[in-house]
Amino acid sequence: MASLPLSSPMTDTKKPTPAQFTRIRKWREDLETMSPGLSNHRKSTGRVRGHGALFTVVHCYAFLVRMSAAISYILRWIRTTGTGKGTPEEIAMADHFKAGDAVFSDNGMYRLRLDRRLADHGLIFAYFGVNGATATADYNDHTVTKWTGFTVRNGGARFIVGNPFAFCATDVRELARATDSVGPDNDRYLSEIIAEANILVPCWGSREKLPPRLRPRLDLVADMIFAAGKPVKTFGFTISGDPLHPLTLPYATQLIDWTR
Repeated sequence: MASLPLSSPMTDTKKPTPAQFTRIRKWREDLETMSPGLSNHRKSTGRVRGHGALFTVVHCYAFLVRMSAAISYILRWIRTTGTGKGTPEEIAMADHFKAGDAVFSDNGMYRLRLDRRLADHGLIFAYFGVNGATATADYNDHTVTKWTGFTVRNGGARFIVGNPFAFCATDVRELARATDSVGPDNDRYLSEIIAEANILVPCWGSREKLPPRLRPRLDLVADMIFAAGKPVKTFGFTISGDPLHPLTLPYATQLIDWTR
């Protein structure tokens, strides 16, 4: 039977070349990262027994770890760049999408309103997150996908999204660096959203993620919401007493009344 090349994981016990030794050492380090016991054994004895078998195990294990990481990265890339349809749950939610609209400021820095029509008849929900993100008139980010699911499950036909801070950012910490995080005419759009909706759902999450100087803005928007005299509901409350954000909540989460 023909002998396998020396670089094969099923190589014989011939002495590795310097280049192969370097690769093997890297594989061993990867394994030790995952297995502290192996690392402790090498430190106490100065070597690892069964080099030939260990090299094969390390090679295979490192390959599987790297392949798993690569597959995860590719799947995330497909979902976040819009080249894939998303998870089965997201695909199901997309089937409800009939029409969308969005209002941005002239410079595109602020999203003042986001609309989704899911059915011809039913309740209109208004969701109040913390700030605008990546969703547009015809593109759903993950939060909008969750709002779609919750709206359908609660008998809604439409939902509208407004935010205490209209500044568009994927990281809420960017609000602290914005010259104007609230945005032009944001209160007027919030008033229109409140007037149109049947059920109002604040869901901006914990105020602790905001710098102290911006936190009172949440209370001002809550006052606007309660002043309408309409049903106000939440997905629950954070430790700080703020309404939970829906992104990580299961669809089985029930809306509960928020009263003052």
